[in-house]
Amino acid sequence: MRLKNFIIIFGLILFTSSNAYSACKHILKFGKKFTPKLVKEYGERPEGISDMYFEANEICRGQNLNGIVIKYTFLDDILANIQMFAFNEPGNNKATEKLTLMKYAKKVYGDFDTGANPKIYNHYNIWQKKKRYIIYRRLKTQKNLWTEDLTISTSKFDQTINALINEDGVQVINNEEQN
Repeated sequence: MRLKNFIIIFGLILFTSSNAYSACKHILKFGKKFTPKLVKEYGERPEGISDMYFEANEICRGQNLNGIVIKYTFLDDILANIQMFAFNEPGNNKATEKLTLMKYAKKVYGDFDTGANPKIYNHYNIWQKKKRYIIYRRLKTQKNLWTEDLTISTSKFDQTINALINEDGVQVINNEEQN
C-alpha cells in the first residue's frame, strides 16, 4: 500500500513539475475562426484587423507569467497573430529582469544561446514550426526600458496585417526573405 501511494505521489510531482512551462492554452487555436461560444463571452470581432488583450495568468493558468500580457490579433474573425509581451515602463522592467518570458520561450519552443548572463541578452531568436514562426525578442530600446515579446504568426497573416497597417504605401516586410 505504501509503495502504491509513493508511486502516485511521485507521479503527480513529476507531472506537475514537468508541466510548469507547458504551452499556454490560448482562447482559440492559431488560424481558426472566432466561435459562437467566444462571441457570447467576448462579443463580436469587427471586420478587418482587431485586437484583444489579456493578462497572461488569465490564459496560462499556473504558469506564473506575472507582468506578461497576451495580445490576440484577428483578421476579420480569424486568429492571425499571438503576441506575448512584458508590460515594462521606463525604470520598471520587473518581468524582463526576472526573465519570465525568456524562460517560458525556452521551455516551450526550445533553448537558445543567451550568453553567460541572460539578464543582459539583447537580441532575438526565431523558431520555424510547421508553417508558423515564433520570434522571441528582448531589446534594450531606451536607457531604462526593455522591449520583450514573443510573437507567433505566419508569413501570410503577417503580410496581410502589415498591408492593413501600412496602407500609406510603405513596403511590407517579408519575414521569409529575411531568414
